[in-house]
Amino acid sequence: MLLGGKYQTYIRKGYGLLIACGLIILFALIGIEIHNIRNESTSPMRYTTLLGYFILVFPILLVIAVKPGNLSTFAAASRGISTSLTGQDNNLMDVLKSQITTEEGFRKLNIKQILVIAKQEPEKIEGLQISTEGFAYYEPTQPPGSFMLVRFLITCCAADATPLGIEVRTQETVQFPPDTWVKVQGTAKMENNKPIITQSIVTPVSKPSNVYLY
Repeated sequence: MLLGGKYQTYIRKGYGLLIACGLIILFALIGIEIHNIRNESTSPMRYTTLLGYFILVFPILLVIAVKPGNLSTFAAASRGISTSLTGQDNNLMDVLKSQITTEEGFRKLNIKQILVIAKQEPEKIEGLQISTEGFAYYEPTQPPGSFMLVRFLITCCAADATPLGIEVRTQETVQFPPDTWVKVQGTAKMENNKPIITQSIVTPVSKPSNVYLY
């Protein structure tokens, strides 16, 4: 899981080195304790210590045995979809600008980037031609031809993942099955201090290898 990057299903990417160090320390402690039991007089305390180490190994075995799934529209509805970002990083805009690319005449942005720009430089959202991806979620209160495009933002781990969403208004009424991943290409604008994408062309796409934002 570490070599393939699949640990990112659970925690923020970049924590792989910490996991590797933790595993090395854990198995080193287990090896030392087994060596002590074999070469010294045993006591109930030593067996208790060894049992404690194996209890720590159990979650690792569980992670290996159980194939994890990605957070779904049900999780998004339960946690509440956020259409804005809290906090502010003065350097984030510079980082985002360096990452922005173009695609078929559209600026390729993820939902986090759109929300950051809308918060810090809202005047640059108006009229921007945007291409972005996420899964479609239909709120009961939304009118026909409108849906929320959603992706989860991980701060530390999947347990604290926040669903970020942006309203999409399509040129014609579309309805996708739950958890369908789509590409949206359209014109961004600010409405009630929130970004939306209008005049959108929506096409189904394959789920990305890593569905989370960081």
